[in-house]
Amino acid sequence: MKDRRPGFDSELAGPVAQALLDTLPARTAVVDPAGVVLAVNHLWREVEPPFDDGDLDVGVGDNMIELFRAARGPSSAIASLFAGALEDVLAGRSSRWEASGDNRVEWWGRWHDAHIVGLRVPPGGAVISHTEVADDIRAGLELDHWSRYDRLTGLPNRSTLMEHLDAALDDNDHLALILLDLDAFAVLNEAHGHAAGDALLRAVAERVRVGVGPYGRVTRFIGDTFVVIVEDAGAVDVEALVQDLQGLVSRPIRLADQEVLLTATAAVTVAGDDHETAADLLRDASAALQRAKEAGRGQVVSAVPHAKLEEAERELRRALGKAEFRLVYQAELSLESGRVLGAEALLRWDHPTRGRLSPQHFIADAEVTGLIIPIGTWAIRQACRQAADWPMVIDSDPLFVAVNLSARQLSDPGLPEIVADALADAKLPADRLCLEITESAVFERFDVAVTTLSRLRATGVLIALDDFGTGYSSLSYLRRLPVDILKIDRSFIARLVDDVRDRAIVEAVVSIARTFGLRVVAEGVESGEQLALLRRLGCDVAQGYDIGRPGEPGEVIELARSMARHPSGRARGPMRFVRGR
Repeated sequence: MKDRRPGFDSELAGPVAQALLDTLPARTAVVDPAGVVLAVNHLWREVEPPFDDGDLDVGVGDNMIELFRAARGPSSAIASLFAGALEDVLAGRSSRWEASGDNRVEWWGRWHDAHIVGLRVPPGGAVISHTEVADDIRAGLELDHWSRYDRLTGLPNRSTLMEHLDAALDDNDHLALILLDLDAFAVLNEAHGHAAGDALLRAVAERVRVGVGPYGRVTRFIGDTFVVIVEDAGAVDVEALVQDLQGLVSRPIRLADQEVLLTATAAVTVAGDDHETAADLLRDASAALQRAKEAGRGQVVSAVPHAKLEEAERELRRALGKAEFRLVYQAELSLESGRVLGAEALLRWDHPTRGRLSPQHFIADAEVTGLIIPIGTWAIRQACRQAADWPMVIDSDPLFVAVNLSARQLSDPGLPEIVADALADAKLPADRLCLEITESAVFERFDVAVTTLSRLRATGVLIALDDFGTGYSSLSYLRRLPVDILKIDRSFIARLVDDVRDRAIVEAVVSIARTFGLRVVAEGVESGEQLALLRRLGCDVAQGYDIGRPGEPGEVIELARSMARHPSGRARGPMRFVRGR
């Protein structure tokens, strides 16, 4: 009777096994429990591999896991995924892994079905095979893939993010979300061209992906905003991760023959009881990002729970209804004549339990809730009414009043009408109102800002660019901005006397202003030594505690009268703000 036990004659085993491998219709390899390739079929040897990185062209005797883990070429991401799946199969954590359907992978622009199947016979090991997708279904697969992934960066897109977030919220209680938004990217995009902008986004996407590593999942949310999902925030120092990512983004990126510097503003949200869906989490993260943008470029802000934001909104609405907001004024002094020219209106909130609050305690909430529009409108109207009542000061032009605009106000198409109505109601000449806007607010939506500022300037009001020097002080953009005044940021004035670099910056700003026909105001002047040096450097106007602290309208008038009687500068006749262009 014939022996029907399974097995091969030892002399036939090798050739028969190889012959069986060669009958398979896909590139196939067999690996041992350590991942070393034992055998490959003829297609593996003869057909061009789907990855041409060189170090991924694996053959008999090579350790596939080690080579794939060490890959650094364009296929490194998929190689790492493949290596991890192979390790799971060899360790018995799974018996089969397939990259097909939703898991189908792309190597070098070609779509592939990949399979790893665990062998059930001693001593273990695995069979790896993959095939290219037929041409007649390639288009459909690509369409499906790019509906879930971003074409420019290759990262998962917004729809995939929402799916991942909803699933993650269901599965764990330690989820954190990081929003990383590039500062004033639109300006850089326009300055260097859209092709360069695309290159910048690809470079940033790769840096963020590498920086996040195994700690999270990166997606391109929209435009120049990236989202990182950290599914085990309890095991990760999220704050340190954000700082690392901001550091990676801020490293110079070379485009053609020049280096480009980027910064990123970040918002962090940790999942809580009021985050039932991905939309809830993104709502709070987006609100936090807006607060961060208001705080300035490169900031990091943690999300405020939605319930607290709703409470803040109720308080702000109550403050508007009960007239709890106030304006105080800080004088601006001509360094040529030694006279007070006008004053900047500064918003305060007389809170019933917390006392008088400065804007840093409530403006961010007003921005996020949208209440900055009615609050800002009130400030403009109130400043115009009070300035209209200011009496003429001895032998001087009428004092002007300056009012700050927020980024959200600048984006409001109705702002020019609001300003025109306020001037008309107060019977205040337009050239006695100056509207101040920060560099960061202008450059977030540059084209919108230029349009709105142009309409405002056409009414006759003056426009000042605040915090100049801290943002994107590009001459090409300054030339396009309809502004009359540059206000040098106080950070440069603070070190003006002792730091030659800051002194050089102030001198350069004065020179730029002269070239463009603009007035220069130095903010944060706190000593007579700073005042004297600014006068020597040719600065036009100074503002700060050395001249006068913020006070009630009557205090500003008294200061103006005092300075008119005893001017501290070399009096050459009255000077007022006039259009330089």
